[in-house]
Amino acid sequence: MSPIIMFIGGNHLQQPAINEARRRGLLVLVVDGRRDCAVASSVDYMECVSLTDLPSIERIARTYGIIGALTLEEDTLPAVCHINEMLKLPSQGTGIAQAVTDKAVMRQCLVNHQVSCPIFYKIETEDEYGSAADIIREGIQHKPYITKPSDRRGSIGTMKVESFDQFDAAVQYARKAARNGKILVEEFIEGEEYGAQGFSVDGEMAYCFVSHKTVSSNLRTIGHAFPAALPEHQEIAVREECRKALKCLGIKNGPSTIDIRVNQEGKPYILEVGARIGGTRLPQLIELYSGFDYLGMTISQSCGYKVTHARQHHLPTAGLLLHYDRPGTVKRVNSYSYLLNQYRPIDYRIKIKQGTRLSVDEYYGYVIFTGDNAKSAEKQCASFMQDVKKCIVV
Repeated sequence: MSPIIMFIGGNHLQQPAINEARRRGLLVLVVDGRRDCAVASSVDYMECVSLTDLPSIERIARTYGIIGALTLEEDTLPAVCHINEMLKLPSQGTGIAQAVTDKAVMRQCLVNHQVSCPIFYKIETEDEYGSAADIIREGIQHKPYITKPSDRRGSIGTMKVESFDQFDAAVQYARKAARNGKILVEEFIEGEEYGAQGFSVDGEMAYCFVSHKTVSSNLRTIGHAFPAALPEHQEIAVREECRKALKCLGIKNGPSTIDIRVNQEGKPYILEVGARIGGTRLPQLIELYSGFDYLGMTISQSCGYKVTHARQHHLPTAGLLLHYDRPGTVKRVNSYSYLLNQYRPIDYRIKIKQGTRLSVDEYYGYVIFTGDNAKSAEKQCASFMQDVKKCIVV
């Protein structure tokens, strides 16, 4: 019988990794709270259990005799860490679950180890709210702030605060999204936003792919372009802060996704670190750009197989998601097939139809281009999506 790998969570984000695991001859077990989850029809074994019920997930893992557990979902990272530690399976690091899922804990760890990150304030109690409000009331005259829930991925519940009269509403918005009741308020770093996708082996950051980000008006990451086209000394500084961040958080093996801002003086600031593969089609973009099989290496690490890989090439690559900054309803979708002939993207998907109710929290497709340089690939993505949106009447 083939070895079994467990995926915790049945979100559609898991599908590419599930496909890769099966391509490598592994049997796939998925546990999720819904038996009809997005990936249910494509796996070998499906078990329905609450994703917070760690004893039940552990019992299932032992029953199936899994050789590894992983997730591409941030919300289920604590369960993966628990299973790997309890069953003594290959893990990304011991005791990392809280530090990589609670931004308040993460930020304090970064500060304690002199990793460059924005000044921040935690709000959990009324006293902490009052103290933060006093600081923001004074500081907002000189710089904006960002409010965000401490335990949600991406930009869910995040707002930019540019005047003090926005502060309370921003905190309440973040509080509604926060599961653990904790809010982070941080100084907004003026500058460009970048991402880094790391891969660690035996306690060292073996690979680090730095990209330029495209960010929507509501602060969601909707695109990446490789390479980042930073000056060499700035890219070296970005990589060094990433290395220090992974080290202090205890991420010793496997993938990591890191959000970075580089200020106008060229100094990098670490915003967030996740112990998982990033979304936004990043594995596909990285493989096109460098030849690095990100999904395959992650599965190998999770199963305890030897991880060896060398980059093969550098092909400037960019990807962009189809995203809407405002809610609405799609009235009509006109044909966009002529755009495919005109632009000839490397890959694309548009999953939208008449009657679709648009949400600012969802994505409705993607496009990928390569080019002579990252900027030209990025521009092709933006131009294609702009023209696609003209075919979608909202």
